[in-house]
Amino acid sequence: MSLKQQGVTLIELMVVVAVLTILSMIVYPLYTQQTTKVKRQAAREALSDTAQGLERCYSQFLAYNHASCTVPTSYDTPDGNYRVTAVVAPGSYTLTATALGSQLANDAACATFTLDNLGQTTGCW
Repeated sequence: MSLKQQGVTLIELMVVVAVLTILSMIVYPLYTQQTTKVKRQAAREALSDTAQGLERCYSQFLAYNHASCTVPTSYDTPDGNYRVTAVVAPGSYTLTATALGSQLANDAACATFTLDNLGQTTGCW
């Protein structure tokens, strides 16, 4: 009667580790690119939301900077990756989203987005 041992050999274990290493080398850069895109989208949405508020103000009071308007002129996005600032005049505005902290360090190529009252944009839209 012979007993057959069951288990994993060191070579099999090393093959599995090598495969997992190769997969992680492929997946991690894709993951970081996707999270960067999501953070950029949050900045664009913040600019668009602020612009919509300013346009509502203009349609009611014929001025973007009317005292009754409650659109904030400076705030951080909910995720804290961008600061949105508004330069508002009676007949125009320019909105800017500037990257903060780790977003600035990881995405210097798209550190600033702008949007004005004419719909003109700069940055990585």
